Amino acid sequence: MSRDGNGDVRECLKNLIHGSTLEWSHAILWQRFHNEPVLKFVEGYYRGTGKQKEIRILGSSVTVTEQVIDAESEWFFKISMSQSIDLEDLPGHAYIYLNPIWIDGSALGEWGRWERSKWGHDFGIRTFFCIRLEDERVLELASTHIILFNPLRMSQIRQLIDPIGTPWSRCSRPEALYERGQMEIEIDGNKNLSKLSRGKEKISNSKRPWSLLTESSERTFSCSHDYSGPS
Repeated sequence: MSRDGNGDVRECLKNLIHGSTLEWSHAILWQRFHNEPVLKFVEGYYRGTGKQKEIRILGSSVTVTEQVIDAESEWFFKISMSQSIDLEDLPGHAYIYLNPIWIDGSALGEWGRWERSKWGHDFGIRTFFCIRLEDERVLELASTHIILFNPLRMSQIRQLIDPIGTPWSRCSRPEALYERGQMEIEIDGNKNLSKLSRGKEKISNSKRPWSLLTESSERTFSCSHDYSGPS
């Protein structure tokens, strides 16, 4: 299948989403053009989750079940279509370092390194996977479900990726990418703790009130609900 036309690319992304046994919510193809310091949206595909939920009618014992679309994740996808992603952000990290990145879990502490992962978490995303492809491209997969990493899933994903593009670097040991990701998260967390510790020492030495320390801590670790990334 040709990869040149965006219609063909979108069809490949659709086949990837529906051909996978994993519950991916969307697939996005990012690309760098003319050595610009950003990745731009090329094509994407969104699959509504169609989650079921029960609603109890007020003042009654009657319950009804309705089909609902995960509006938050759909909105996240639609906004992404007009975004440019900085090379220091999540897809950019996969682009620069040639390492696939897999983030799973619902704990916000694991998502604080990149603006896109923090923003996605606010919109209900619970799993991100990014891998660099040929032709200056990065494939992003995301899900509103927690999809735990394992090497067998990586093998399946690679087979589905092939019609879209060849991964830039094929890991000889797939679980290594997950280990690297966890290690980087831990290193980043240790750096933040070190900064916080230094901040406490400065405040203690200057005999500043406790309220200032609290404000400083909030600025260090809080995650904004407004996306402040590049437009």
